[in-house]
Parts: sequence; structure tokens; C-alpha cells
Amino acid sequence: TTTTTTTTTHLKPSPSIHPSSQSYQSITITIIIIIIMSQSITSDPTSIADASTVVMRNTSDVQHSHEYKSSSSIARSYTDEELAIANNLRERKKNEGSRRALLMDHPNARDSNDNDNNDTDDCSSSASVETGAAVKSLYGNQKYLKSSRSKMLPSVNEDDVMGAESNAQGNGKVKEDAGNEASDENESSLLSLLNFSKPIVPSSSSFGRKKIVFAFIVMFSVIGIIVAILFGAGVFEDDSSEDAQEGWGREDYINVLAVVSPRNLLDTVGSDQYRALDWIMSVDKLNVTDDEDRLKQRYTLCVFFYSLNGEDWLLNTSWLDGNENECTWYGVTCGQDQRMIERIEIESNMLAGSLPEELAKGLPTLSYFNLEQNGIHGSLSKNFADLRNLSVLSLRDNTLSGTIPIHLFDISKLKILNLKDNALSGSIHITIDRLEYLEELDLGGNRLDANIPSEIGQVKYLRKLDLTSNLLVSSIPSTIGRLTSLEYMILSNNALTGTIPSEIEFLQSLIQLRLDKNNLQGQVSSTIGNITSLTLLKINDNMLSGSIPSSFCYTNATISADCGINNTIICECCTTCFD
Repeated sequence: TTTTTTTTTHLKPSPSIHPSSQSYQSITITIIIIIIMSQSITSDPTSIADASTVVMRNTSDVQHSHEYKSSSSIARSYTDEELAIANNLRERKKNEGSRRALLMDHPNARDSNDNDNNDTDDCSSSASVETGAAVKSLYGNQKYLKSSRSKMLPSVNEDDVMGAESNAQGNGKVKEDAGNEASDENESSLLSLLNFSKPIVPSSSSFGRKKIVFAFIVMFSVIGIIVAILFGAGVFEDDSSEDAQEGWGREDYINVLAVVSPRNLLDTVGSDQYRALDWIMSVDKLNVTDDEDRLKQRYTLCVFFYSLNGEDWLLNTSWLDGNENECTWYGVTCGQDQRMIERIEIESNMLAGSLPEELAKGLPTLSYFNLEQNGIHGSLSKNFADLRNLSVLSLRDNTLSGTIPIHLFDISKLKILNLKDNALSGSIHITIDRLEYLEELDLGGNRLDANIPSEIGQVKYLRKLDLTSNLLVSSIPSTIGRLTSLEYMILSNNALTGTIPSEIEFLQSLIQLRLDKNNLQGQVSSTIGNITSLTLLKINDNMLSGSIPSSFCYTNATISADCGINNTIICECCTTCFD
């Protein structure tokens, strides 16, 4: 059982941040971070070039051979000339050092003069410069590569190959035979070095496209996971009601609820009405501001809860649960549309306090109200008359005091009025005949001290009349004989006087007749024997005389009378005789 506990000291709730706004902020930040990450991956061409270089450098010779065989499918984006440049540049960078070492170690090279060395250095320098420019053109600017590719390739061959041949021929003039052979070998070696293999540079554009696709797949996957989590958390639920509620201020609520509660109570800090309004404004999540009837209803139940010490009830399931429809609160039943309350039935549940005035105006559709065997005190409000649909009012076994409101008899649809075992006083008003559909009137166990009004004979559908254990005086009205539907007439333990009216014989539906413990006098009418439906007859502890009709001896009726030795009633078939 879960309840909401509110202390008497009230603090106005501070405005809270809209929960869905925080969630949307989190989503926005997450998406921005993912976009920035994807842009950093896809917008840096250097990283793509580096990635392709790493792949090239870490590929084995077998892989290079395979790539060479399938170069037509991998490097389709290059022209033949661009592929030749790219391949020669990569291999030159790899073998440039080895070639220079061979030039320096050649016998003719060691005998060459400084001018020859300078020529060789110039050649190497020129090749290195043009190699750097070519790399820059290949990976940085394709336009530059296309414009200069026709110039780069001849310069590389002329500077490197022709320079090497010139050095070899110069040295050959000193030593013709050996020089010619060495020159041939050197020339052959240099040409073999310049005859590069043809590894294929992976297409940077193809690799980049794959990387972009992968980045987008990762990005949308992450976004999908986040959205799924947020959907599961209910972030995307319709919060239009919450937005609408945020648009209402305290004065807006008071303007609507002032019809139900006095404005001064709504403004009194610590009152049940103030606490109920505070719950509606700060705790209630359903928000029914677009339905004023339900707003009043929900507020009235809150006042009811606080007024009757709801925190200490034995059962208070769902009461003041801001996420629950009030129709699901313990003891509350609504109509088929689950909108308006029709029944409140909370018996033996330690309700303590007085019934709030708001019930009548806040629950206009209430038809069944049963709070038997609780600790409700105070008086009955005249506002009960506003419950025009009420058919059952049962407040038996509480500690209600005061009189029975006259306006209570204005509820024309009332069928059961049970106020037994309270502390009510006064009389039964003569307007009781307005309850034309009343079937049960149970006012026993109170302190009613007037007479039984003769107008009670007009309540033609009455089946049960229980006025036991009061202080009723005067006689039993003869109009009671008109209650032809009456089954139970219980008038025991009062101060009734007079005789038993002979009109009782017309009560042919009567099952129980209890007139014991009064001050009735006179002869027991013989016509009482004509009520063949009787199963219980109690007329003991009176001042009656005569005899009980012998016809009762042929029934299974239980009869008790003053038929003892010192009494004058003769009863041949009484179950119990009192002295």
C-alpha cells in the first residue's frame, strides 16, 4: 500500500524542470557530439592518405603482386599516366638511398673529381625535390598533378640516368678497358634500379568512401540505440497535458474549485482544502484541467482523504497516486467510461474525522455511499441534498451527532438510508414522505426522542423500518397499515405507548414484528394471527394482556411474550415466556 504523506506545515513547491525538456537536451547534445565526430573522420583527407600509406607499407610482396594483377579493378579512378607516376614515385623514394650508395661505391666514382661529385649531388637533390613535389601533388592537389605530369617524368629520367651515364663515360677515358666494363656494369645496375616494380597504391577515394559509410553506420546505430532507450523510458510520451498544467496558476485552480470549497479555506495554509489544492498542482500527473468536473472530483477526493486521516487507513491503495485514475483508488468505482465516480464503499477501514462539505458539490454523480463501521464524527451536512443521484447512504456504526438534516429527505432517488448506531438526536421529519422510493429506513441505536410521524405511511415501497433503541414516545400511527410491502418492523426498546394498532393485520408481507421493551398497553389484537408470513413475534416487556392467537401454534414462528406466572398473557405456543 502506497500513500502520499503531507505534513501540516506547507511549503510552496518550487517550479520543477520539465522532465521531457531535460531528455531532449540530452538527445540534442548526443547528436551534436556524434555529428562532430563523424565530420572529424570524414573531412580530413590527410588521415585517409595516411591510412592508405600504412596499408601499402604493411602489405607483403605477395600482396603487392596480387594487387598488381588486379590493379585495373582497384585503381580505376586513375589514368595510366597517373598510376605510372604514383608507382615510380613510391619506388624512387624507397630505392633512392640505395642508388646513391652504388654510385658512390663505383670505382670510377671514387676517382671522379669534385665536379663529378657535385653533378651527382645536384642530380640527387633535383630528384628529391621533384619527388617531394610529386608526392604533394598526388595527395594534396590532383589538379597540380595533371598539369605537371608531362614535365616531371622526363626530368627524372634525364637528371638521374643521364647524369650517371655521363660520370661513367668521363671515367672511361682514363682506363678504357676496365672502365668500359665497369661502366657497362654500373649502367646496367643503375638501369635495373630505375626499372621499378609496379606496386599499386590503394585508391584513396575508394578507401575514403568506405570509411565515410562506416562512420555513418556507426553514427545512426548510436542514434538508434539512444532513441530506443529514451522510448523505453517514456521520454517521447505525450506531455501535452503537462504543458497545459504548467499554463495554470494557483488563481486559475481556485476560480474553478471555489464552487466546491470556500475561497478562504483554499487560501488557508494547513487546511485540508489547501493541502488538496497543493496536491493537485504539484503532485497530480494526470492533469484534468480540460475537464472541470473531473478536476473538482479529483480535488474532492483529496479533501476527503485528508479530512478522514487517510494516511492511517488500513487500506488506501492508489489514493493520492498522481499517476493513477481516481477510479482505481481503493473503494472507489466509476461508470463504464471510467470518468465520473458512482460508488464509494469503504467499510471498517479506520476512517477518522468529519465528512467534508465538498462531497455533495464535488461528486455530483455519486449514487452509492457506504462508510459503515468507522470513526466518523461530526454532523451530517445539509449539502447532502445536492447528491441528486444518491440511492444508498449508509453511515452505520460511526459516531455522528446532531440532527438528521431536513434536506436529506429531498433526495428523491434514495432507496436505503442507514444511520444506525450513531448519536443522532431530534425527530424524524414529516417530509419523510418525499422519499417515495425509499425501501429501507434504519435509524436504530440513536437518540431520537420524538414520535413516529404518520407521514411514514406514504412511503409505499418501504420494506424495512428499524427504529429500535431510541427514545421514541407516543403511539404507533395507524397509517403504518398502508405499508403493504413492509417485511421488517423493529420498534423495540423505546418508550412507545398506546395499543398495537389493528391495521397491522394488513401487513401480509411482514416477516418480523418486534415491539418488545416499550410501554404498550391493552389487549393483544386477535387480528395479529392473520399475518401468516410472520416468523418472529416479540411483544414481551410491555403491559399487554389477552392471548396470543392459537393459529401461531401451527407455524414455525418464534414468539416471546409476558406469559409467565405473574403475567396475564395467555400463550399456548410461545417459544419464550417472560415474567
